Amino acid sequence: MYNRILWSEYDYNELFKPKAIDKKYNPKTKKITKFSQFIIMVDTETCKSAPNSWHYDNHGSKKYDSVDNFVCAFSISIRWRHENIVTLYGNNPHDCADCIERIIDNVYGDRVFLFIFNLSYDWVFLKKFLINRFGDPVNQLNLDNHQPISIEFGKLCLRDALALAQRRLEKWANDLEVDHRKAVGKWDYDRTDRSQFDHFTEDELDYIECDTLAGVECIDAYLSAMNIKLKDIPYTATGIARAGAYKIARKNKAKETFKRLALKSLDQYDKFVSGFHGGYTHTNRYYADVIVRKKGRKKGKCMDISSSYPTTACCEKFPMSPFIHLNGYFTIDEILRTRHKYAYFFKITYVGVQLRDEMCPMPVMQWDKNIADISEDDVQIDNGRVLSAPIFEAYMTDVDLVLHHRQYTAKYAIISDVFRSEYGYLPRWFTDHVYDLYRQKCELKNGDKVLYDITKMRLNSVAYGMLAMRNVKEMIKEDYDTGEYYVEIKDRADLYQKFIDNRKSVYPYQWSLWITAWSQYHLFELGACCTTWLYSDTDSCFSFDWDMDKVKQYNKNIEDKLRANGYEPVKVNGKIYHLGAAEVDKEFDKFKALHSKCYAYVNDGQLYATIAGVPKSKGAECLGSLKNFHEGFVFTGEKTGKLTHIYRHVPKLYNKDGNIYGDSIDLIPCDYKISRSRIDQIVDYDDDAIRDIVEQIFVDKTYRRINVYE
Repeated sequence: MYNRILWSEYDYNELFKPKAIDKKYNPKTKKITKFSQFIIMVDTETCKSAPNSWHYDNHGSKKYDSVDNFVCAFSISIRWRHENIVTLYGNNPHDCADCIERIIDNVYGDRVFLFIFNLSYDWVFLKKFLINRFGDPVNQLNLDNHQPISIEFGKLCLRDALALAQRRLEKWANDLEVDHRKAVGKWDYDRTDRSQFDHFTEDELDYIECDTLAGVECIDAYLSAMNIKLKDIPYTATGIARAGAYKIARKNKAKETFKRLALKSLDQYDKFVSGFHGGYTHTNRYYADVIVRKKGRKKGKCMDISSSYPTTACCEKFPMSPFIHLNGYFTIDEILRTRHKYAYFFKITYVGVQLRDEMCPMPVMQWDKNIADISEDDVQIDNGRVLSAPIFEAYMTDVDLVLHHRQYTAKYAIISDVFRSEYGYLPRWFTDHVYDLYRQKCELKNGDKVLYDITKMRLNSVAYGMLAMRNVKEMIKEDYDTGEYYVEIKDRADLYQKFIDNRKSVYPYQWSLWITAWSQYHLFELGACCTTWLYSDTDSCFSFDWDMDKVKQYNKNIEDKLRANGYEPVKVNGKIYHLGAAEVDKEFDKFKALHSKCYAYVNDGQLYATIAGVPKSKGAECLGSLKNFHEGFVFTGEKTGKLTHIYRHVPKLYNKDGNIYGDSIDLIPCDYKISRSRIDQIVDYDDDAIRDIVEQIFVDKTYRRINVYE
């Protein structure tokens, strides 16, 4: 019988009655681990020790002064066999740690999971109290500074539920339609007069109870939807995708293909990493900071490529033989002439590079990929994209070269350090898996929303996320004495070899370069179907002037490529879904962009805004009008709800005014001021300057293999 009870009044021996355990065999250690099957969620509520004061800085910006925060309430819910058992509650973190210890001591198993929604927040407040009880963690996995997703103390293992949900708890509970939802509005977060001796009101008890009950019910529903057991639950949402793909890879002996194709050394791997680029996002500089509209109420359209990365995986060819290193210099023409048979990766050096057409709306050359020793002050840059430069040197693929060659000319260009592989389709087991996930996504499009979201996530993870993972990762550690995070220095060559030897390593890193290069190529092919390309974002283009006949031809070309590899459009209930088809995603009457990830538009009188750094749900509301969308406009934290984290470390536990506390986080309103990325000043280069640069680069003065453009 379920009960909500004060933590000190509960009979913890009740947890001993069911032997709720599941066993898991580790083939490496040849040991069996017993996992508790109890689903347990922990949550805390915190309070400021005093109201935040604020002042204006020298620039007239409002700045808040940070204060200590402390835990004023906690709740722990336990669930088993799809039934809620109990919710325990209390006031202070010392009692919370004591409650957790009693649960751990009275539950069968070698490992007990305690989930916390947004572990990175609650961990700061509970850290010193848990370490006092259980000692320093024996293992901690951090995605970044202050972003732990798993913390192990031996039997006790804290896990981040947010990493699984990838959405707010309120939305997760609503999406999964669990019995309990967040009791929104029943807790006053503005109160600063709380203490750890307060008696909770019924509303406050409902609030803290529903938080953890919703949490355990969501995890239970998630496990059921994914048909997995608690002992196999992944660290993150993408872990499901990785596990499923690995099972298929293992059945198809993918490790043998990996060993044959894997980059042979850390040095080679580092070069390929430097050549990797993500999705293309850019604003047409000639229309930046301008409200664009068409006479006659003609609507603009955002054309979006359906499942861009999965399309690329299924229809394009990739390097499918071991890379061999070619000696000597090569010309651009030599690469372009044979690129349909061979995949090339190389270093290219441009001297005196500039756009062929100064009106080019979407320059592709990416300044942060430059490895030449040259100051940014000497380069003309449009929001990170090169318009002209005395020298530009970078590693890239032959697919990237096609776009560069279309857009740029140079005094000299030379290709060196060339790696070559034979082109072929990705392994059938992989492309079939990608296509099957796309088919499942289509089948679920108007059905189960949660399964649709999970399938969509799995599709994107398999076709991009897993391929683009860095193989040599920095290990981020936490210093429990200072609260600071640091990078653990390890032998990178040794780490790379461990990646090669890992039985689960089945994706050669070079595929990630081609998946993004081909997808970028598709974007530019789509962009060529409009007259005025206003804005682009990875798989979408905004314009008022679409030639729909060209779009139709673009779609046919993609469909033909897919058919050539055996993949037909997906049919679901009489409706046909075309993988990779460019479709209308948005329409608009007015459009304005300032720079990447900073645009707004109006459609049928409704304002929409996408501005990196501003919560999307509040951006348009705070902006109010497209006329306000300009450099210098301030989105105030009070209106957007955007908060910044101030980490406050204390060397020991403190007891102030009867409230015991340790480290804390102060969440204070954070303003965001719109800035516009401007084009740098144009620099002219005469022939003498170019000649000096050439002599510095090519000391041997061997120009026979240098491609002279003009």
